[in-house]
Amino acid sequence: MKQNIKYIAGALFVGLSMVACSPEEFDGANENDKPSLENITVDVQVDQTTNTVTLASQHLSQAYPYWCIPSVRTDDGEADFYSTLEKTSKVFALSGDKKIIYRVGNRNGFSDRAIEQIVHIDNSLKNLEGVAKVLTSEEGKQWRVADEEDAHFGYGPKGGDGSGTWTTGDSKVDGLAFYDDFINLVTGTSAGNFEYNGSMSYNPGEDGEMQFGGNGGNDKKAVSKQESSYKIVVEGDDVLLKLAPNTNMPFIPSDAFLANPVFRIDAYSDELLVLVANDGDRAWRLVLTSLDFGGAEPGWNGFTSGINLLDGINGTPRFWFANSGWGEIDAPEHSGSLSEGFKFTMNSTGSEQWQAQLHIENTGVILSAEKTYDFSIVIISTAEETQMVTVKPHPAGDDNTFFTADKFPVVKGTNVIALSDCIGFDGEIVLTFDFAGAPEGTTFTLQNAYVAEHDAANIVPFNYNDANNVWRTEVEMVNGFDMSFWWADAGWGQIDDPEFAYKEKKNGVNLYTITAPAATALQWQAQNTFSTKIGATADDLVDFSCVIIPNCDLNGATVKLTQDDNDDNFFFAEQVNLKAGVPNVVKFTDKQLSAGEAADALKLIFDFGGNPEGAVINITDIVVIKK
Repeated sequence: MKQNIKYIAGALFVGLSMVACSPEEFDGANENDKPSLENITVDVQVDQTTNTVTLASQHLSQAYPYWCIPSVRTDDGEADFYSTLEKTSKVFALSGDKKIIYRVGNRNGFSDRAIEQIVHIDNSLKNLEGVAKVLTSEEGKQWRVADEEDAHFGYGPKGGDGSGTWTTGDSKVDGLAFYDDFINLVTGTSAGNFEYNGSMSYNPGEDGEMQFGGNGGNDKKAVSKQESSYKIVVEGDDVLLKLAPNTNMPFIPSDAFLANPVFRIDAYSDELLVLVANDGDRAWRLVLTSLDFGGAEPGWNGFTSGINLLDGINGTPRFWFANSGWGEIDAPEHSGSLSEGFKFTMNSTGSEQWQAQLHIENTGVILSAEKTYDFSIVIISTAEETQMVTVKPHPAGDDNTFFTADKFPVVKGTNVIALSDCIGFDGEIVLTFDFAGAPEGTTFTLQNAYVAEHDAANIVPFNYNDANNVWRTEVEMVNGFDMSFWWADAGWGQIDDPEFAYKEKKNGVNLYTITAPAATALQWQAQNTFSTKIGATADDLVDFSCVIIPNCDLNGATVKLTQDDNDDNFFFAEQVNLKAGVPNVVKFTDKQLSAGEAADALKLIFDFGGNPEGAVINITDIVVIKK
């Protein structure tokens, strides 16, 4: 496994001193080779909703950032080192002015000059219910180690953000015990200003171990599942997560810390929680995510075939927001880019169409009226209710020519807007959206923007939330299914069943996972059957789609919807070729029972005969619409 680990070139001390040593051979500091702040840009942003200050430095190839926050003090009253990360955050509990100091360092020393900036926090975090709303849920919001996040674990000098000496990269580190651990934080109650109380649980995962005492492969401890409690409190200028004595976490630095576990909250959002544990002379950094294990959940996230002309394109965002009287108002808080994911949080706008416009301009992507195109984009919403969002891809300078200007329903969670075989236009594509009517505080994220010349392989699946999707209403929501298997070797001798698991994704859709027990050779040697209570008449027409994501190419896979007790009376029995690692859409339209007879119950069969050893297949977003 890739080992992406960072060692800072030297041990950091209080103030602006540093021992000149590194993992590489080093003969001594050279005063003439100290870094300079010339042509270096720094960005400091304040989120007044969460009281979070985000510090960002441009990438430095021959130096590293040295952030200092004087409000964080050591015992001798000197300004304390805070971070060596190119991007870091700090939550300030109390209102007022905060000073940020930035230098750059290398193994020869620090820049002679410093950049200083004053940021202002408008309000103190007295009522912590806003913090708790993000971190908890009624059923227990799950948090795990954010293994795909840069610097998700590390340590440095006490008082800092847990960087400065050692941090991970943006992938798992072999030997660490906490990657299958998770906690659940349950919604609790406010205990007045500056305190919030609730319950929690901890699960050490399949290995039954937590990371304990350090960052080595042998620094682990066998533990059990645990029920406990937590407090969110304010002390000084910090927001703290205080756990009941002897409460386990994915990482605990020492026995003394375990006796009274307290983590400082340095950043928090719907998907990310940055915790810092001060223990002895070290600060330990632990970054958690609420995303399911493995990152984003498997499913269809837009088109993938062909050459995506928007791949790597950032564009320039331009907002035009208005109040109900059509008076222009301030643009909302926003971050990111089209290529990495563009996020913004709604302020109070009018509810009429075009009173909350977002235009992604300067894409540099020129289309042609002589061609047709496929277009898709993912919109993630935090609004509890369905919002109607206008989507309008059009040429720059021409509002009257477009792929579409329709309103699309956007539910809480992930939504895919997709258009196939659109008539093209001459000019640079601009992506225009309107979010008028969305509640203030709603966060929208735009990602996976895609436009390409039309490719027949780009298929739009049916809508899982269609009211007539009987797989949703009669299988996943009500009656369930019976699962059976028949797998055989090349000589048709029956072999062991595959491993099978399913779970409900955050959007309420089931994800089914099949892990092959061995390789097979021919069609029908790897059958997996969902038996349901769905019935059908001889006159029913069926629309069907599903998404299949295998970890290897599977040519000649079979999908068959048939009468449960008659394999010769089926709606379809088609072979498809599946590509590895991408969401393959399988779709059939207006199918009728082949024998012309009613079926009291239907079964859905997936056959992966010819699969290699080690095949893992995810199936999701199953839609069966009877018409």
